[in-house]
Amino acid sequence: MTDSLERMASIIREDPSVTVKELARRMGFAEQKSVYYWLGKQKFRGLKEFKRAVLAQRYSAGVEDGGKPTVPPTDIPETWRQGTHRLMAVPVASGVSREGQPVWSQDTIRIELPGRTSSSVYAVRMEPPAEVSYNQEWLVIDPLESPRDGSLALCVPRDGVPAVCRTIIMGQTVRYFCARGHELLCPAVAGIIKARLQYCPTLS
Repeated sequence: MTDSLERMASIIREDPSVTVKELARRMGFAEQKSVYYWLGKQKFRGLKEFKRAVLAQRYSAGVEDGGKPTVPPTDIPETWRQGTHRLMAVPVASGVSREGQPVWSQDTIRIELPGRTSSSVYAVRMEPPAEVSYNQEWLVIDPLESPRDGSLALCVPRDGVPAVCRTIIMGQTVRYFCARGHELLCPAVAGIIKARLQYCPTLS
């Protein structure tokens, strides 16, 4: 049951406007009523209600009725594939040093990431810039991935305050620009940002 709902949740995260007809097709169901069957198993009254739960992060892997996180069984591997994505146990850093190195905590989070995501990724919680309205966000960082033109990176400038930057490649030179358009000169680069989560995932 959980596998079917997780597949539907994954499709909704990719395409929040998906219809029942399209969801049934992508799930491989012969009839649309199969979608309602699986939703009813978890006491959802329809697709709209399930979408709201998924997009508001009230439904995710490892959460049962009542919204209480469950501890994953120890025999479940750290990563496993779910279509083009896989659920990964990602170590959590409490911050990033001036040298761009993670300051490790004892926590991990389980989040769904693209199937080719490196096992070297880690998550760090960041305070957003003052001009944006949302609260803290989580960044998923790959310290081993090479920057590409236009990719986002977590950098630490000389003042020691980590910043999300856009990479611009000019010839053999990689330049880093912060959200306000200022170029950071010779920053320490923690890694490439693979995902930005504007909610609090479950710590494990």
